[in-house]
Amino acid sequence: MPAQPEFILLRGESCSGDMINREISFESTDHGMKAGFHDPRFVVPIVMKVVREAEGLTYDQVASAFEYEADGRTIKGLDPVVEFGRDHTLDSLFLLRLPCRDGVREVYLNIEGQVSRNVPYNLRDRAAVYLQGILRRQMEAIRDYKKFRRAYTVWVMPRPIRSRANTWGRIPQEGLHGIQREAEDAITAVGPAEMAFIFLGRADEPVEDRFFRLMNLRFGLGMSSEGRAKALYEEFGIKDDLLVEEMEKMNMWQEAIQEEREDSLKEGREEGREEGLKEGMEMGADIERKAAVEAIAAMVRGFMADLSISPEEAMSRAHVPERYSDSVRAVLMG
Repeated sequence: MPAQPEFILLRGESCSGDMINREISFESTDHGMKAGFHDPRFVVPIVMKVVREAEGLTYDQVASAFEYEADGRTIKGLDPVVEFGRDHTLDSLFLLRLPCRDGVREVYLNIEGQVSRNVPYNLRDRAAVYLQGILRRQMEAIRDYKKFRRAYTVWVMPRPIRSRANTWGRIPQEGLHGIQREAEDAITAVGPAEMAFIFLGRADEPVEDRFFRLMNLRFGLGMSSEGRAKALYEEFGIKDDLLVEEMEKMNMWQEAIQEEREDSLKEGREEGREEGLKEGMEMGADIERKAAVEAIAAMVRGFMADLSISPEEAMSRAHVPERYSDSVRAVLMG
């Protein structure tokens, strides 16, 4: 794998310039991207592209470096909560055990999806903070510095400026390991941590690079869930009906909430009195919450059936909002 040059991310780049258009489907939402970060069919190519320790390894060797859930096809992550002044939940966090000449080399991998383009700060600074959180957790857990593992944070960006679409770059974080002897293994001489930024193109525009074509189809903008699923199968042999099913469930959920909201407001207005409107709004809030709970419960049941996992595991996979957790559990137990 050819070496990539160091890359400088400009302040405000994510919210200025000739931006890639903003069409969004489930796969490029925050929830959809997080789901993709636990799918080896998309994560393994990222590792092979970015992680230095994976250079020269095959797809199967990299895939076997992860732990998997009981379904055998979902990557099992570590506790994604890190502390840097306050607790923060990462999109994903994994410990990879990659084969090497002298056994196994372990590295931490964090993959983040930067959906929003309206950020008033330098994403490089935010990525550095995430790395500090991962490194700090290691320091608290180990006593032997020889067991210190390199950490990577990889940012998948669906909305780059157009001139950077279908490119990527990384920024080594120089540390004590950056001043090793010249004869030292080049991999260990880079530093204890690295950040990488993957700038996607559009899913509905062709690109010759197979890596970016795959990433664009899964995480990029500009194509429906049905269109993505069809293209992924035809071009890569990846069958992903689950993506379409989840998008349909999300649509049903939103439609149910909107319908109940409109009905409740109409009922309140027809009363023609302030008290009637107030009661209608309160009723609408109750109905809206019930519709949301039932829709979320249906999505959780889908995960349980598709992946043969427990209700709690399915709720975690579905990223059920805490305010709905108890109500969703009650529906599942009923």
